[in-house]
Amino acid sequence: MAKWLIYSALMAGGYFLSGRMGQFLAVPPSYATAIWPASGIALAGVLLMGYRVCFGLFVGALLVNGWTPLSTADCFDAAVSSLLLAISISLGATAQAGLGAILIRRRVGFPNALIQDRQIVEFLAIGGPLACLVGATVGVTSLAFVGAVDGSHFALNWWTWWAGDVIGVIIFAPLTLICFGRPRSAWRSRRISVALPLFAAFTFIVAGFVSTQIFENANARREFNEIADEAGQRLEEQLLDPLDSLHDLQDFCAHSVDLKHSEFASFNRYLLTRHPGLNAVAWLQRVHDSERNEARSQPREPGLFEERGPSGALRPAAKREGYFPVSYMEPQQAEMISPGFDIASNPALRNSLWKCCDLGRRLVAGPVRLNNTRDVRHFFLVFVPIYSHDADSVTVSDLRQSLRGFILGVFHASDVVLAAFPKHNEKKFSLTIRDGASDAPAIYTQLQDVSPHKTSEVAPFLRKPIKSSVNIKFADRNWICEFTPSSSYYTSQVNRHTWFILACSLSLTALLGVFLLILSGRTARIEASESRYLDLYENAPDMFLSIDVSMESVIECNKTFLAATGFSKADVIHRNLYNLFDPNSLSVAQNAFRSFLVSGQGNDIELSLLCSDGQLIDTSMNMSAVRDAQGESVFCRAVLRDISIKKRLETQIRNQEIKLAHVARLNMMGEMATGLAHEINQPLGAIAAYAEGAAIRIRNANSDAQSLSRIIDRIAACAHRASEVIRRLRQFVRTRSSKWQEVDMNQLVHEVAQFVEPDVKHRHVRLGLDLAEPLPGIHGDAVQIQQVLLNLVLNGCDAMSEIEPTQRHLTIRTRLSGRDSVDVLVEDCGHGFPEGVNEQVFEAFFSTKEDGLGMGLAISRSIIESHGGHICVTRNPKGGASFQFSLTATDGDLSID
Repeated sequence: MAKWLIYSALMAGGYFLSGRMGQFLAVPPSYATAIWPASGIALAGVLLMGYRVCFGLFVGALLVNGWTPLSTADCFDAAVSSLLLAISISLGATAQAGLGAILIRRRVGFPNALIQDRQIVEFLAIGGPLACLVGATVGVTSLAFVGAVDGSHFALNWWTWWAGDVIGVIIFAPLTLICFGRPRSAWRSRRISVALPLFAAFTFIVAGFVSTQIFENANARREFNEIADEAGQRLEEQLLDPLDSLHDLQDFCAHSVDLKHSEFASFNRYLLTRHPGLNAVAWLQRVHDSERNEARSQPREPGLFEERGPSGALRPAAKREGYFPVSYMEPQQAEMISPGFDIASNPALRNSLWKCCDLGRRLVAGPVRLNNTRDVRHFFLVFVPIYSHDADSVTVSDLRQSLRGFILGVFHASDVVLAAFPKHNEKKFSLTIRDGASDAPAIYTQLQDVSPHKTSEVAPFLRKPIKSSVNIKFADRNWICEFTPSSSYYTSQVNRHTWFILACSLSLTALLGVFLLILSGRTARIEASESRYLDLYENAPDMFLSIDVSMESVIECNKTFLAATGFSKADVIHRNLYNLFDPNSLSVAQNAFRSFLVSGQGNDIELSLLCSDGQLIDTSMNMSAVRDAQGESVFCRAVLRDISIKKRLETQIRNQEIKLAHVARLNMMGEMATGLAHEINQPLGAIAAYAEGAAIRIRNANSDAQSLSRIIDRIAACAHRASEVIRRLRQFVRTRSSKWQEVDMNQLVHEVAQFVEPDVKHRHVRLGLDLAEPLPGIHGDAVQIQQVLLNLVLNGCDAMSEIEPTQRHLTIRTRLSGRDSVDVLVEDCGHGFPEGVNEQVFEAFFSTKEDGLGMGLAISRSIIESHGGHICVTRNPKGGASFQFSLTATDGDLSID
């Protein structure tokens, strides 16, 4: 509950202060402003603090919209009307912020850092142009309903209201989110890039507007003072000119011994026509108490010597020293004074009459309500004394003795004003007339259509209320005329260019805000991408180096490199590239780098990387160039991958392959056991036969040394033959490490042919050789290549086991393919392979033999590929299969004839 109250109070205070700021920027007499900051703060507040702050928003809006109208209401009905209008406008503002928040949460999502272009545009479009339709429609409709906005100006006021709310949302919603939005890190980063320039632009515009308003207000004040002076002169003319005419009437009456009604009427008819501000003129003849009966007996106006009693009814005048009844009055239809009414019956007027007599000049009395109950107005009475024409004394007693009566001029302020300003629409001011002092009660007040909302809600420090006072001397009275501008005057003073420039400037500021939001969003995305890239770069499993091409030194490295080598970054930066590698692989590194500089392309090379503790790491390095716009290499990137584990695994695999190849060779020897036994038994049997024959000759003593020598030579030849078979057998089956050397492929084929010759003969297979001469040498392991060739020959023999012996032909061919490849082909006439198994035959455990393991060809492919070659099989057109493997010739010009 406490949290809700705090949030609601913050929302109410924020809306009220921002709303007052918006009202300060209004251009009277408009109801709307070019920007309404409260709309943006309201939307951001509801998004940040939730819908529970809508009550605080409503209170703040009510304070803003009801503050001035309520404080200036002059009656209860006006206060109620102002309050209902403020409630309606406040409900519209609350609904606008709530609707905008709902739509934004559903469409864009919130909390949201707003870094995507689409999210920014949707946020501002929903919260601005779309949601602001509510506030403008409700507000202007309410004003039109109470008559504060004319129907012809409805569209203009609606447009101004809507545009002000939209600009307020676009500028102040992002500013509020930058201060309080979440995620904090994303919004705070925009304080410099968005908030500062946006606030600076807004402040600059407001400062320009303030200076313009001060200047225009000074001009308006000066112009209004001139208007007030001119109006004061017109009022003064409507007062002084009738007084001058009354002076002429004074002369006329003073020289008329017996003033007739017709004469009086004839003279005043023109006077009243000329001076419409003069309501009536009357002749008050002095009647002494001793003359009262005589005067009543004469034919006069009815009601002579009457006065008004306490009940308000007319009655005969009480007995007094003298009477001043209304003898003649023009116009006769004037109803403010009844004919015959004794003016002196009013004590205040009686005193004014005698004072006027004693002074000997005109005197103003009033304001006073006259005796006609139908006219409740208060009038001013001008008394002009008339003395006997032969009176020449100036003492008070002499003046009273010679007094004949008074000319009475009746004035009312409203009629004077109407006479001065006959056209109602020409007045650009409100007028208040006070009699005697500025704090005296007003004797006349007329307000034009001045709305407190239009004037007093404008910044008081910018627009001090325009007011002008003019003093008018009315006989012995001083009238103070107070002029204040009307709405028509404000309308005439409004500089549309100023408002247009203000609206355009604020619109541009709003567009600047949108641009800065989008730009900062893109910057945030780039920074996030850079951060992710940097994290990927620093923590990648591979080691990265950036190398200065000209200096051949390191300019950057990642954390993976430092962790792997144990160096610090200071040890690596600006270090020569070659000092990072094992001296034994230095030449390889230099050749690779120079080749990269020439070709611009880097290939994977294996190098030993030197660690800080002296240990070595097997790595594979690849380089790529970073070029400028002209295509020149700026620096190059080197990617080093730790292949230590790979190398160990390759060694283990190689050892396993060697063991597997050894087992395969033993298996092949088992398959060739019969032929090998025959090959060995032949020389052994010959040795035994030669030895027995030699022994018989020696026992018979019929041998000579020469014949025995020949027998012993034959025995030795047979022993060498058996020994050579055993030697080749031991060399083929023994376990040993790989030994690479220059190999003559044709010689290797001959050795294999001799090795398999016994087994081939035993299988009734005719072995043919088709060897190309000369052939370049190859670099490889002779025993492993023999194993491949031997496996292919034995497979060919097995493939022909089911055909007629006379058709069993197997041919071994060698040829030069291109300039750097030596091909070896083994062709048989067997049953061949089924369709679609050309590649499958080299897979492990695949065999077309019933008792085959399926490892021979797999091992053969592994051996050939480890020598950098390839092996394949094709079907012969006449039946059988043709196996071919190709190996790369040596770079030298080795050729063996």
